[in-house]
Amino acid sequence: MAIKLFINPVSGSGKGSRIAAIIAGYEPIIINPERICSQIKNHVHEGDIIFIAGGDGTISLIINGLVRCNLSEKVRLLLYPTGTGNDLCRSLGIYTKKFDGDTIQNRVKGDQKTITLPLWEYHESYFICYLSLGISPKILASVAHYRNCFPSSKLINLLLYTYFGLYYKQYYINQESDIRISDESISLKNKSGVVLSNIDSYAGGSKIGCQPINAESLCVTIFSNYWDLYSLVANRFSPNPQPPPCSVTTYSEIKGSEIPIEIDGEVIKFFDANVSTAGKITFLV
Repeated sequence: MAIKLFINPVSGSGKGSRIAAIIAGYEPIIINPERICSQIKNHVHEGDIIFIAGGDGTISLIINGLVRCNLSEKVRLLLYPTGTGNDLCRSLGIYTKKFDGDTIQNRVKGDQKTITLPLWEYHESYFICYLSLGISPKILASVAHYRNCFPSSKLINLLLYTYFGLYYKQYYINQESDIRISDESISLKNKSGVVLSNIDSYAGGSKIGCQPINAESLCVTIFSNYWDLYSLVANRFSPNPQPPPCSVTTYSEIKGSEIPIEIDGEVIKFFDANVSTAGKITFLV
């Protein structure tokens, strides 16, 4: 067994690049999204512990690479949150704002228990956090376009999300499209969006879902309009935040035309496709 450090150098306003210098005794692997599969093939072996410094998108990138290398159920993942939302780390109870040598070394060398989550597949892409259609990926795509110009500014990120959230407040899915949840088909036309969540945190800490995070099913939350999404995000500031109403499914089928879609915080291409389980991922917490 060996610990392999995968570092996203640009995540968390540059925190990722500083972690490599803090963790002594390990040679970091600087993540290259275009070469992630070859990086995993060259460095990862069965039984390894994969330390990932990054956000939800970085974790998802590595999980997709592990699946394609047939290693996803043969390693364990150890996470250190340096992203923007860090929803997976929040759900696993390991989110921290601390950024110092002792905290990071303790994550690498401390005693941890394990938790196993189901992995889900959508048209040959895999997600561990959520799949979202409609308004959320619409906002995310616009933010990502401008965020690349200011990769190290959390304030700019916040301002961009706020601006585009308001800009798209009249957004509705206007194409004929539907989502089948178990045996029920729900039309998405004239709705703002839908989230299929595998965890209980969304959009940087908002409560979502209605079941334990290691349940082998997805929680489906539908946004009838922009204000449903706004209420979800605003609810995190409540003394006793409650998730919005949702339904539970072990299988979904998505049909329609070009609807904005994201998985684990990364915008992808839309396909008519099923959403189904695709194995499990084990985390050290």
